[in-house]
Amino acid sequence: MNTRRSRRLLVPLLALGLTLVVAASAGAQDRRYPGDSGTSATLRIMFGSTPRWTSISGTRVEEIRDGERPSHDMFRVNGSYYAYSNDRWYMSRSDRGDFNMIDDRAVPADLRGVSREHWRSYPRGWSDQNDNQGTRTTASLRITFGSTPRWSSISGSRVEEIREGERPDYDLFRLDGGYYAYNNDHWYSSRTGQGEFIMIDDGSLPDELTRVPRDHWRNYPRGWGDSNGRPDYQDRTYSSLEINLGSRPRWWGIRGTRVQEMRGGGRPDYDVFRYAGVYYIFRYDRWYMSRSGRGRFVAIDNRNVPFELSRIPRNHWRTYPTAWMDEQRGRRDRGNRRY
Repeated sequence: MNTRRSRRLLVPLLALGLTLVVAASAGAQDRRYPGDSGTSATLRIMFGSTPRWTSISGTRVEEIRDGERPSHDMFRVNGSYYAYSNDRWYMSRSDRGDFNMIDDRAVPADLRGVSREHWRSYPRGWSDQNDNQGTRTTASLRITFGSTPRWSSISGSRVEEIREGERPDYDLFRLDGGYYAYNNDHWYSSRTGQGEFIMIDDGSLPDELTRVPRDHWRNYPRGWGDSNGRPDYQDRTYSSLEINLGSRPRWWGIRGTRVQEMRGGGRPDYDVFRYAGVYYIFRYDRWYMSRSGRGRFVAIDNRNVPFELSRIPRNHWRTYPTAWMDEQRGRRDRGNRRY
């Protein structure tokens, strides 16, 4: 009798064990937030064991060794992890756990230098950019000099330029060890002063370049702002912000939510919140996030903002998101309709 009872219990236990194994073996799972239209806001990545990374020749990018790679593309750049899945980019400070979706413009330029044979699914937009033969735009720019150019600092900025008489017929600058060229209304970047420069989006540029006065340019970028050379925040989209919230900011819980806000004299003139250990900034009508209160905040899509932040009362904001106001107005109008 005990043997039969044990057998009856064993079958559901085996089924349960099989279910757990299948769940643990998944390489990536997505998580959707209310309001999403099939787009994953986060990607959860799990490995059975610690992956082994190897450098990709000619770049500063690392990839997981053959035989251990997941079913999607995953790379490591400067200590951060980037995953490409279902035509979307995700980023995390760790190779395991939640990867937050980011805009294509927030992807490091180094990843564009990774040749196609290292990809499972090469980004569509990059294919169009690299393969389009019908325009003058090229995905890369080759720069060579007969001799080593002499660089000089540009007053009022940390940017350097090639001295007069040695400059090419396009704009070329150096900043923090990186090189940036502007040619035919497009930007290119490289880690060396000669060789292949990879085309990058305007939003991926360091903000410091906007401080270069107009008289140091051959062709000043279109739409960069007023006559003083200051960037026009209404027209220009930033892929990241460099933020320092101070050594010991004072955080207070917002009643009715699980969100915290900064208070006191150290509060900046834009909106900054902390939720579940992650920092969120709303500035220039766009959202940015970081795992740290200092350093680089990466731009994220509105759909990636946790729903909990939408519960923050308006009197806790400096600038309430326009998109949320439109959504609330639309719901109110639908509620007042008579059928």
